[in-house]
Amino acid sequence: MNAKFTLAALLLLILAGALFSATVARIEYFFDTDPGPGNGTQLYSRDPVEVSQLISAASLSPGLHRILIRAKDTSGKWGIPQSQSFLVPAATQISGTISRIEYFFDSDPGPGNGTQIYSRNTINVTQLISAAALTSGLHALFVRTGNTAGKWGLPQRTAFYKPPQTQPHGTVSKVEYFFDADPGAGNGIQIYSRDPVTLDQLINTASLGPGIHRIFVRSKNTAGKWGLPQSVAFLVPVPTSAPVTITKLEWFVDTDPGFGLGHIVNLTPASAVNTSFSIDMRGVEHGNHRLYLRGKNNRGQWGFPVYALFSDGVPAHLTIQIVGSNVLISWEDLYTIDTYKVYSGPEPYGTFTVDLSGTFGESSWTAPFTGLKKFYYVTSIYDAAK
Repeated sequence: MNAKFTLAALLLLILAGALFSATVARIEYFFDTDPGPGNGTQLYSRDPVEVSQLISAASLSPGLHRILIRAKDTSGKWGIPQSQSFLVPAATQISGTISRIEYFFDSDPGPGNGTQIYSRNTINVTQLISAAALTSGLHALFVRTGNTAGKWGLPQRTAFYKPPQTQPHGTVSKVEYFFDADPGAGNGIQIYSRDPVTLDQLINTASLGPGIHRIFVRSKNTAGKWGLPQSVAFLVPVPTSAPVTITKLEWFVDTDPGFGLGHIVNLTPASAVNTSFSIDMRGVEHGNHRLYLRGKNNRGQWGFPVYALFSDGVPAHLTIQIVGSNVLISWEDLYTIDTYKVYSGPEPYGTFTVDLSGTFGESSWTAPFTGLKKFYYVTSIYDAAK
């Protein structure tokens, strides 16, 4: 292998804490030492920012280095640089045909004494590696190669976590989040949830100061046991002198008609809006849907749409068929609906009564076929206590 190599950099910048963010005008990178805003190497960018570009590290000496990337908006303000460490291997790194690959955990047993992985040249290895002998907790997996000249390369390391054998399982009963410091299990801000967990909720960051923060989310099961919190970092931007107010709100169902082409919500411009509005479902078929809401500020900027799942409660895509000696009715399982009822009657416009002859599946109903003519309809029941 050669010490001259390239880094593939993929940058995704997200400004969190508000519905709106500034337009990115420039992105630059530098290694190890900050040359000052505007003096780094420029990357081509667009807004939203998605950069895929080869960055050469050929001029760097062997050893650990850091690449730092930052962006400037159209008002001329630079953001905080984001960094990532990487290793430039020594120039004496071995070359030649790979003849052996081995791995080991945590402690190096010495070149040639790890667990061997069969390989060929070029390397394309797919193999299950067992961690059954490891205790629960943090560990490191090392992989290295040897060539036909009998020389071994430097091991490459990946850290991972092995959960306790007693890790709890079961239905999720509670989900909570918190910022930066852990208040203790059960003391975070609760998020309503069901099982499986599908959450779409606006989280207020107004109490946080400008800078980098972390949001943590964890869940508890029906056995009363909490899982490990999962986190992601985000940036609260420095507020500008001119206040940002929401001047326009629009909603749409399922398909985005384009900025400004949704259904307008009447509101009084303000920095935060709390309002209610009616949804016209004429022309929308029955079943599950997504309701999107999007806002525009006094600078003319549209925010990203947020959505909530909902259904109108009417079972959709009903089918009826004879399967063997049974009548099978099936439908699309509706979001937020907990139970269903099946009614039957001898005439399509006559009297219908609850049919207790069948049994329910998740989104189906099966009853013995008697040979008599019957007409059916299905209703849904929402349990607000769940």
